[in-house]
Amino acid sequence: METSTALSGPRYQSVGGWLALFCLGLIFFTPLLTLNSLIDAHSSAVQLADRYPGFLVTTLVDGVLSLALAAFSVYAGLALWRIRPGAVRTAEIYLLCFLCYQGIAAVLPFLAGLPASANHGLTEAVYKNLTRGLLYFGLWYSYLNKSKRVKATYNALRPLSAPDLP
Repeated sequence: METSTALSGPRYQSVGGWLALFCLGLIFFTPLLTLNSLIDAHSSAVQLADRYPGFLVTTLVDGVLSLALAAFSVYAGLALWRIRPGAVRTAEIYLLCFLCYQGIAAVLPFLAGLPASANHGLTEAVYKNLTRGLLYFGLWYSYLNKSKRVKATYNALRPLSAPDLP
């Protein structure tokens, strides 16, 4: 059985392993995937804007939310990478915002005013995206709360109680 000193040793007190992958995802992969998604959405919105103006509006709303979430992703990733106080809490809040965004993004396509015949395809895409989003949230949120590396790296930042002053 490992002791608390073994868990807080130098082996775990760093950004490495899965934590490094999570940081890289937050800092680089999420913004790149967001930009790619925005480019695809923009081209679709331009093609459908004349027939379905609501699609353009929902695409703009989704784009603004996506960009804000990507910016928060970078902020959270950099806080973790730089081992800042409160970084884990910031990452948890990011993941909760990501989860909220998934809920909003699941509803937006149905508000676009597309024909009813598109609902089956939309439902499948929404289900697929929600499933992926829930898995992403669940895996990383539980990792942040159960990882020995996260505990050892970021718990050391918690301030000790202030000494008694005369």
